[in-house]
Amino acid sequence: MKKIILLGLSMLFSMSISAKDIKTVVVTTQPQMHCENCENRIKGNLRFEKGVKKIETNIEKQQVTITYDAEKTNPETIVNSFEKFGYTATEMGNPIYGITVKDASGQDLSLSNYSGKVLLIVNTATRCGFTPQYKELEALYEKYNAQGFEILDFPCNQFGEQAPGTIQEIHEFCTANFDIRFQQFEKIDVNGPDESPLFTYLKSQQGFGGFDLTDQKGMLMDQMLRRQDTEYDKKPDIKWNFTKFLVSREGRVLKRYEPTDKVSDIEVDIQKQLK
Repeated sequence: MKKIILLGLSMLFSMSISAKDIKTVVVTTQPQMHCENCENRIKGNLRFEKGVKKIETNIEKQQVTITYDAEKTNPETIVNSFEKFGYTATEMGNPIYGITVKDASGQDLSLSNYSGKVLLIVNTATRCGFTPQYKELEALYEKYNAQGFEILDFPCNQFGEQAPGTIQEIHEFCTANFDIRFQQFEKIDVNGPDESPLFTYLKSQQGFGGFDLTDQKGMLMDQMLRRQDTEYDKKPDIKWNFTKFLVSREGRVLKRYEPTDKVSDIEVDIQKQLK
């Protein structure tokens, strides 16, 4: 029994360590992929490379995305391995990882630091009816962070001026009331001429999908916004505080959630990405 328990603890420890070292690299190939056989050939060869954990091919975009364990290999080794089976690979950058944001201390931070992580990016406010979602978000963070999950919190004062104060004051409020531990960033705009390039990109990848009109909060949000703009639902802009975007380990913007969407539904999608 002791051996089994020790083995389980050892496996759990190693899993939590490796989750922090999961990275991705995206490449194009020459010759190009033209058919399913080309995809299968690439996958069949790469899966034997040390440290490679997942391979995804996209003929339309001519891209191969490789998820790997950074403790066991690196992008250069992976790129060079294509030569073993007759291809030349060139590393590409994912657009989201080329974006730089400012952290809570005003320092530049490249999102490439989050390559290989599953991300939930959210614009928040401290005096909003949805502010209690901080508690649910923190619960998600504590539950899945060791598996490679991060929440990136960007306070925004554009909706009813419900995020007043400095980022330091906002952080103090959030830690005092919700004991949050995920990373907060400098206050930003998410719409308009001064909007963050990050949210410009997120909106370009996932537009507004609508509120659930069978839900009371969704119905109220729809009524409020339609009074301001009868065609609000045809635009991709952020509608309110606590809009969320789920980003895969490979940097793909997978899904957008409106503030009325249930965090329990978001959790299901997070679990799928962490498998």
